[in-house]
Order: sequence, then C-alpha cells, then structure tokens
Amino acid sequence: MLTSLKALFLSIILFFINIPYGIDAPTRAFIQSSSLDQTAVVCEQTADGAEATVTFSMEQSYRAIRSSYVFDEFTVQLFDSMEGIDLSRSGKLYDDFQVIQKWGGSDSPYGVTCTAEIKDAPDIIKVGDTFTLVVHLQIAPTVPAGTYHLAVSPNYAQEYIYPNAVIVQ
Repeated sequence: MLTSLKALFLSIILFFINIPYGIDAPTRAFIQSSSLDQTAVVCEQTADGAEATVTFSMEQSYRAIRSSYVFDEFTVQLFDSMEGIDLSRSGKLYDDFQVIQKWGGSDSPYGVTCTAEIKDAPDIIKVGDTFTLVVHLQIAPTVPAGTYHLAVSPNYAQEYIYPNAVIVQ
C-alpha cells in the first residue's frame, strides 16, 4: 500500500515538473563517460552466448524521469569493420547516425541485444542530473571469437562509437 501511494505521489510530481516540456515530448539523456573509455570489456561465456556489462555516466537533458524509467530507445550495434566510419562524429549530437542506421534496423549484424537499468539514482531524475546507467549486453552464441567495435545510441539524438571495445573469447 505504501509503495502504491509513493508511486502515485511521484507520478503527480513528475506530471507537474514536465508540463513545460509538453505532454508527449520524448526524454533525452546523453552519455558523459563510460567504462569503455578506459578499457575494453571481456565477455563472459554462458549457455546463451557471450555476456558483458558496461556502465555509462549519463546526464538528463530534457524532461524529468523516474529512476524506474526504461530506456526503450537504447540501441547497440556490434561490428568488426571500421570501413566508412568517421570517428570524429562519434558523440556529436543530432548528426545522422553513421552506424546504427547503416544496417537500417535495431538488429545488429552480429546479434547483440541489451537491457539497461538506472542504478543509485533518486526517485526523480531532473534535467541536469547525472546518473549511472548499467547496460547488460547479450551476444549471440554464433558470434565468432574476436575483438569488436561497439556503437551505442542512448536516444534518437546521439551515437557513440567505441573502437575495439568488446572482446569475445
């Protein structure tokens, strides 16, 4: 009962905080840094394929969200060739996505999926707040061993490319 009242109360507060943004405006959070900035992630082999966890420091830039927000627009691509990819555009805002759109869909050529969850954030994340996003990568068992590049798009307005970021053993 207490949890239901808290959720109702937070929803009402969130409604009033977001009135200036419009009723159906999308939310945006941008990557500030990542665990991939320092070193590549080595995947752990499981029965379902290779798995890895990556963290991103994000800054909320448009509309307040609850810490239970689900990043449905978060997409990743795993690829092995940097041919035709301009790294100087990585991380820029509102450019045409050079990797995510290259294959025209959310399914990567190497069969990677992800789930994202917010960790250690207040109940309501306001514009300008930073938070940690933990992303669990699930790589298909058909992906051969090797080092791969990772393209990450947290929303419709940004894409980062991490060269040699994922090692599948």
